[in-house]
Amino acid sequence: MGNIDPNMAGTPDPKDTGDAVVPENSGADETTVFQPVGLVEDAADSDEGVKKPRPKWLVPAVAASVAVVVLGAGVGGYAYALNNVNAGVQAASSWNKASAKTLRESVEDAQALLEETSENQVADPQVLEALKNAVDKAQAAKGAEVSPNGMLVWELLDAENAYDKSTNGILNLDASLDKAVKAVEKSVKDKTLKEAKDALSKAIDSAQSTLDGSDGKVQDNATRDALSKALETARKAIDGSDVEVMNTAKSDLESKTKAVNDSVKAKEQADAEAQAQAEAAANAAASANSGYTGGGYAGGYNGGNAWGNSYGGTSSNGGNTGNGGNAATGGSSGNGASSGSSDGWDACFCGNLGSDPVPCTC
Repeated sequence: MGNIDPNMAGTPDPKDTGDAVVPENSGADETTVFQPVGLVEDAADSDEGVKKPRPKWLVPAVAASVAVVVLGAGVGGYAYALNNVNAGVQAASSWNKASAKTLRESVEDAQALLEETSENQVADPQVLEALKNAVDKAQAAKGAEVSPNGMLVWELLDAENAYDKSTNGILNLDASLDKAVKAVEKSVKDKTLKEAKDALSKAIDSAQSTLDGSDGKVQDNATRDALSKALETARKAIDGSDVEVMNTAKSDLESKTKAVNDSVKAKEQADAEAQAQAEAAANAAASANSGYTGGGYAGGYNGGNAWGNSYGGTSSNGGNTGNGGNAATGGSSGNGASSGSSDGWDACFCGNLGSDPVPCTC
């Protein structure tokens, strides 16, 4: 969340106490006019406090120097120490306000994350509850509000302690909030990674099944080669942790699988069309041969019988159907007989014409 990382530990070095050291000449006769430093400076929008954290040893160091000054330097030394303590309170107040401002920004970011993240987006829904609790605690935190007497060193020191205590609490809340936010973000990534792995795993299974079942059944075998290579790439991707790489491998695998399935359908269609053409050719050949077996012999045979019966007489030896007629030996006038061969085309006619016999001629 915030970038506040103060150095709150360490032991003071005497040379680092700066102006807190009692001046060598601090007699009452050399007292300077004291103009107190403003107690609270509005530095909420300044990064100075964030960039220059106040170490814990500063307060006791200043307090010790003030005690020495008050006891041994008189009014002039007190005024000098009071000025330093005022500066310390001012820095503590500014640091406290900067920390509170950072915490408010962290709360806004955490709330936005809560609003845009649902339970089905995280691997563990409990992280969302933990973040909500951290946000509630951070929202309740406020900076220190103190009003010390600017002329009383001990009140100023108490105020400085109050600011430091408040700042420490704010920093702890900000750290807890940052931890909760990172837990949610990690849970989202874990869920996204798991979903990508599951989807790619299913695509791999489907592609392998298609590859195994399409051998010799495709119109273009190059589609199977491409699918085989895509499977190798997908298996490498699923062993990693890059979601984008997995999604790309899944998309490519699905595309190559579709190409194989389309090639299988194309071959099935081509085979069906070839079979239909072969059946049509066989039927055409069968139809061409049916004119001799069904029309030539049978038609001529039946036609001969019909002609013989038509021109035969009423003689009892007249033509018999199926035999082309039996030969007649003659008969009375007006009677005749038909005679014909078994194929029905050589029928004969004979009988009496008036009183003269008519021989059978064929």
